[in-house]
Amino acid sequence: MVSPNPRNFSALPLLLLVLACNATAQPLAKSDCSNLSSAAKDLCLDQGKARDKLALAQLAYKQAATPANAYAVSAAKADVAYADYKAGIAKCETLVLDVQAKCVQVARDKFKKGS
Repeated sequence: MVSPNPRNFSALPLLLLVLACNATAQPLAKSDCSNLSSAAKDLCLDQGKARDKLALAQLAYKQAATPANAYAVSAAKADVAYADYKAGIAKCETLVLDVQAKCVQVARDKFKKGS
């Protein structure tokens, strides 16, 4: 049995996996957001895109643990946190004054924690 030569490594399996993930993840995000109003739908789609970007960055990092890929994962996590923050703030806009202020504070605290 011949051992595989690392120089003959093909990126095709990774490319196929990335395409499969991207093809299935986006329609799921779109179907989850389809029943929302225009502004809420945009925020929901932004959250889905940020999560897709994070999944792809994590996949690239698993494939090759380079500093650039580690940075891409960190940046994608920040994008997800910011998309969640924007969605949280938007949900608060429909509430009345006192409850709205509390809701905004909770969203800000979650964003500061990074969760």
